[in-house]
Amino acid sequence: MLVASIASSVYLLEHAIWSKTTQGHSREVDVEVFRRWVLEGGTAAAIEDVKEAKEGMKNRIDINFAITFGNNGKARM
Repeated sequence: MLVASIASSVYLLEHAIWSKTTQGHSREVDVEVFRRWVLEGGTAAAIEDVKEAKEGMKNRIDINFAITFGNNGKARM
């Protein structure tokens, strides 16, 4: 979701820049759409999801180790 949000943000920014350069003046609507997408479109939530997944991975690695080797570090198989 984070990659999709970032890609969408880039496309909206490119459109706002294109609008300004071809129209010769700032298009407030295009800039506002970009601003709202970045601030309210879920980018912050996607960043938090990535942080949680990264933190949860450490716990999963520890559990995988315990499943494979047991809690004392000796192989269970």
